[in-house]
Amino acid sequence: RESGRIWKILTGIASLLILIAGMGALAKLQSGGFPAWVQAKIVIWLMITSLGHVVAKRFPKHGTKAYLLTLALAIVAAALAIFKPV
Repeated sequence: RESGRIWKILTGIASLLILIAGMGALAKLQSGGFPAWVQAKIVIWLMITSLGHVVAKRFPKHGTKAYLLTLALAIVAAALAIFKPV
């Protein structure tokens, strides 16, 4: 149980660092506002960071489906960052 708590703390810290790095990259890219693709990436980021913990605690039988959904969300987030649709 203690290792699960440490894992949650580490993933939370990593998620925060990813968000901070993303905001820094956005600041270098443009001077203001949040385009729709950035808003979508933030929503995806929140979904990815919470999905693993919720599934592990409440729905452990659906771990494989959650993994595949997380992978699909990460691919969509990467595509949004690469192509930056309007």
